[in-house]
Amino acid sequence: MAGGVGKLLDALSPGGVIMIYGALDMSPAMIDPIKGLAKLATVKFISVFETILVAEKRAKMTDFVLKGLANGTLKPVIDKTFPLENIVEAHRYLESNQHVGKIVVTVGTQYHR
Repeated sequence: MAGGVGKLLDALSPGGVIMIYGALDMSPAMIDPIKGLAKLATVKFISVFETILVAEKRAKMTDFVLKGLANGTLKPVIDKTFPLENIVEAHRYLESNQHVGKIVVTVGTQYHR
């Protein structure tokens, strides 16, 4: 994450918000205050637990996602699909961090990329 926040700031639109909800790297993230000020950036830390443990917020999120999937405004990016028998390969691929999008594991007969 150390270099990741700087890259996010570079890509951020003026007045944009960076939402940090987890970490793959436990080293401290260094944020360049000049870069942040120039973009008028907001950095917000959030926890999934502040949402999933509150029934009303969880219902609102679920509704948003389901409607978005139904009407096409949310389109998940699937990087690679694995059959269940290749779960070990799927997990190795996940750990390699080379994917862009979701890794899907199918049960039964499905389309495989």
